Amino acid sequence: TISGSHTYSKAGTYNIIVSITDSGTGQTVEAYPVATVTANAILLTPQFVTATEGSAFNGVVATGSVSGTVTVGTLSAFISWGDGNTTTGTVTSTGQNTFNVSGTHTYAEEGRDAISVTVVDTNNHSATVTGPPSVVNDAPLTFKSFSVRPGTLSASLNAAFTDADPNGTLTDYTASVNWGDG
Repeated sequence: TISGSHTYSKAGTYNIIVSITDSGTGQTVEAYPVATVTANAILLTPQFVTATEGSAFNGVVATGSVSGTVTVGTLSAFISWGDGNTTTGTVTSTGQNTFNVSGTHTYAEEGRDAISVTVVDTNNHSATVTGPPSVVNDAPLTFKSFSVRPGTLSASLNAAFTDADPNGTLTDYTASVNWGDG
Protein backbone atom coordinates (compact mmCIF):
# COMPACT_ATOMS: atom_id res chain seq x y z
CA THR A 1 0.00 0.00 0.00
CA ILE A 2 1.19 3.45 -0.89
CA SER A 3 -0.39 6.47 0.75
CA GLY A 4 0.33 10.16 0.96
CA SER A 5 -1.16 13.59 0.74
CA HIS A 6 -0.36 16.79 -1.10
CA THR A 7 -1.67 20.35 -0.99
CA TYR A 8 -2.07 22.06 -4.35
CA SER A 9 -1.56 25.81 -4.68
CA LYS A 10 -4.56 26.27 -6.96
CA ALA A 11 -7.61 24.49 -8.28
CA GLY A 12 -7.32 22.36 -11.39
CA THR A 13 -6.96 18.88 -12.84
CA TYR A 14 -3.65 17.19 -12.17
CA ASN A 15 -2.21 14.01 -13.69
CA ILE A 16 -0.53 12.05 -10.93
CA ILE A 17 2.16 9.48 -11.59
CA VAL A 18 2.63 6.70 -9.06
CA SER A 19 5.73 4.57 -9.68
CA ILE A 20 6.73 1.33 -7.98
CA THR A 21 10.13 -0.16 -8.68
CA ASP A 22 11.26 -3.65 -7.71
CA SER A 23 14.75 -3.10 -6.34
CA GLY A 24 15.76 -6.70 -7.17
CA THR A 25 14.74 -6.77 -10.84
CA GLY A 26 14.61 -3.09 -11.63
CA GLN A 27 11.11 -3.50 -13.04
CA THR A 28 8.94 -0.39 -12.70
CA VAL A 29 5.16 -0.16 -12.95
CA GLU A 30 3.24 3.07 -13.04
CA ALA A 31 -0.31 4.18 -12.46
CA TYR A 32 -1.79 7.44 -13.71
CA PRO A 33 -4.66 8.59 -11.54
CA VAL A 34 -6.14 12.04 -12.08
CA ALA A 35 -6.87 14.45 -9.22
CA THR A 36 -9.45 17.17 -9.74
CA VAL A 37 -8.95 19.76 -7.03
CA THR A 38 -11.54 22.41 -6.24
CA ALA A 39 -10.69 25.68 -4.62
CA ASN A 40 -11.74 26.41 -1.11
CA ALA A 41 -14.66 28.60 -1.97
CA ILE A 42 -17.40 30.61 -0.34
CA LEU A 43 -20.10 31.66 -2.77
CA LEU A 44 -22.66 34.32 -1.82
CA THR A 45 -25.92 35.50 -3.36
CA PRO A 46 -27.47 38.75 -2.07
CA GLN A 47 -31.14 38.89 -1.10
CA PHE A 48 -33.43 41.84 -1.73
CA VAL A 49 -34.36 43.59 1.51
CA THR A 50 -37.35 45.81 2.25
CA ALA A 51 -37.32 47.69 5.55
CA THR A 52 -39.13 50.62 7.17
CA GLU A 53 -37.30 53.54 8.74
CA GLY A 54 -37.42 53.52 12.52
CA SER A 55 -38.43 49.83 12.66
CA ALA A 56 -36.03 46.94 13.14
CA PHE A 57 -35.44 44.78 10.07
CA ASN A 58 -34.62 41.19 11.01
CA GLY A 59 -34.06 38.74 8.17
CA VAL A 60 -31.88 37.05 5.57
CA VAL A 61 -29.55 39.35 3.61
CA ALA A 62 -27.58 36.67 1.71
CA THR A 63 -27.52 32.96 0.96
CA GLY A 64 -24.39 30.96 0.28
CA SER A 65 -22.54 27.73 -0.22
CA VAL A 66 -19.07 26.42 0.58
CA SER A 67 -16.72 23.95 -1.09
CA GLY A 68 -13.29 22.44 -0.54
CA THR A 69 -12.19 22.36 3.07
CA VAL A 70 -14.44 25.28 4.04
CA THR A 71 -17.30 24.23 6.31
CA VAL A 72 -20.37 26.21 7.35
CA GLY A 73 -19.51 25.83 11.04
CA THR A 74 -16.31 27.84 10.59
CA LEU A 75 -17.97 30.91 9.05
CA SER A 76 -18.59 34.36 10.47
CA ALA A 77 -20.36 37.23 8.71
CA PHE A 78 -20.32 41.01 8.67
CA ILE A 79 -23.08 43.16 7.18
CA SER A 80 -22.54 46.71 5.94
CA TRP A 81 -26.06 48.12 5.79
CA GLY A 82 -25.32 50.88 3.25
CA ASP A 83 -26.06 53.70 5.68
CA GLY A 84 -22.64 53.79 7.36
CA ASN A 85 -23.42 51.05 9.91
CA THR A 86 -21.85 47.57 10.05
CA THR A 87 -22.94 44.72 12.29
CA THR A 88 -22.06 41.07 12.82
CA GLY A 89 -24.35 38.71 10.91
CA THR A 90 -25.64 35.31 11.92
CA VAL A 91 -24.67 32.30 9.76
CA THR A 92 -27.23 29.49 9.81
CA SER A 93 -26.81 26.15 8.03
CA THR A 94 -29.63 25.37 5.59
CA GLY A 95 -28.31 22.01 4.40
CA GLN A 96 -25.10 20.30 3.42
CA ASN A 97 -22.65 23.10 2.53
CA THR A 98 -25.35 25.79 2.26
CA PHE A 99 -26.25 28.63 4.61
CA ASN A 100 -28.12 31.88 5.20
CA VAL A 101 -26.67 35.13 6.54
CA SER A 102 -29.15 37.16 8.55
CA GLY A 103 -29.00 40.30 10.61
CA THR A 104 -30.95 42.95 12.46
CA HIS A 105 -30.77 46.67 11.70
CA THR A 106 -32.87 49.79 12.14
CA TYR A 107 -32.57 52.40 9.40
CA ALA A 108 -32.84 56.00 10.59
CA GLU A 109 -34.13 57.34 7.26
CA GLU A 110 -35.94 56.13 4.17
CA GLY A 111 -34.00 55.61 0.95
CA ARG A 112 -32.24 53.00 -1.15
CA ASP A 113 -29.20 51.48 0.53
CA ALA A 114 -27.00 48.76 -0.99
CA ILE A 115 -26.13 46.08 1.58
CA SER A 116 -22.71 44.37 1.45
CA VAL A 117 -22.13 41.02 3.14
CA THR A 118 -18.68 39.57 3.90
CA VAL A 119 -18.27 35.96 5.04
CA VAL A 120 -14.95 34.69 6.43
CA ASP A 121 -13.89 31.27 7.69
CA THR A 122 -11.28 30.50 10.34
CA ASN A 123 -8.59 30.03 7.63
CA ASN A 124 -9.25 33.52 6.20
CA HIS A 125 -11.06 32.30 3.08
CA SER A 126 -13.59 35.03 2.36
CA ALA A 127 -16.21 36.32 -0.03
CA THR A 128 -18.04 39.63 -0.28
CA VAL A 129 -21.20 40.42 -2.20
CA THR A 130 -23.10 43.68 -2.59
CA GLY A 131 -26.77 43.41 -3.35
CA PRO A 132 -29.07 45.67 -5.28
CA PRO A 133 -30.20 48.76 -3.38
CA SER A 134 -32.60 47.74 -0.66
CA VAL A 135 -35.76 49.72 -0.22
CA VAL A 136 -36.13 51.52 3.09
CA ASN A 137 -39.71 52.78 3.21
CA ASP A 138 -40.83 55.94 4.92
CA ALA A 139 -42.40 55.25 8.30
CA PRO A 140 -46.19 55.53 8.14
CA LEU A 141 -48.12 58.59 9.25
CA THR A 142 -51.28 57.96 11.26
CA PHE A 143 -53.95 60.28 12.60
CA LYS A 144 -53.78 60.47 16.35
CA SER A 145 -56.93 62.50 16.85
CA PHE A 146 -59.18 64.97 15.12
CA SER A 147 -62.28 66.89 16.01
CA VAL A 148 -64.60 69.22 14.14
CA ARG A 149 -66.72 71.81 15.90
CA PRO A 150 -69.48 73.15 13.68
CA GLY A 151 -70.66 76.71 14.09
CA THR A 152 -72.85 79.23 12.30
CA LEU A 153 -71.48 79.25 8.74
CA SER A 154 -68.07 78.17 10.08
CA ALA A 155 -66.29 75.13 11.41
CA SER A 156 -63.07 74.68 13.32
CA LEU A 157 -60.78 71.69 13.08
CA ASN A 158 -58.09 70.25 15.34
CA ALA A 159 -56.04 67.32 14.09
CA ALA A 160 -52.92 65.53 15.31
CA PHE A 161 -50.81 62.83 13.71
CA THR A 162 -47.94 60.57 14.65
CA ASP A 163 -45.02 59.47 12.54
CA ALA A 164 -42.96 56.39 13.33
CA ASP A 165 -39.90 58.21 11.93
CA PRO A 166 -37.78 58.92 15.02
CA ASN A 167 -35.94 61.67 13.11
CA GLY A 168 -39.01 63.47 11.78
CA THR A 169 -39.12 67.25 12.24
CA LEU A 170 -41.96 69.71 11.61
CA THR A 171 -40.30 70.88 8.39
CA ASP A 172 -40.72 67.35 6.96
CA TYR A 173 -44.50 67.75 6.73
CA THR A 174 -47.12 69.85 5.02
CA ALA A 175 -50.87 69.75 5.62
CA SER A 176 -53.93 70.74 3.67
CA VAL A 177 -57.64 70.76 4.44
CA ASN A 178 -60.43 70.31 1.91
CA TRP A 179 -63.51 71.74 3.65
CA GLY A 180 -65.81 69.84 1.31
CA ASP A 181 -67.73 72.78 -0.14
CA GLY A 182 -65.85 72.98 -3.40
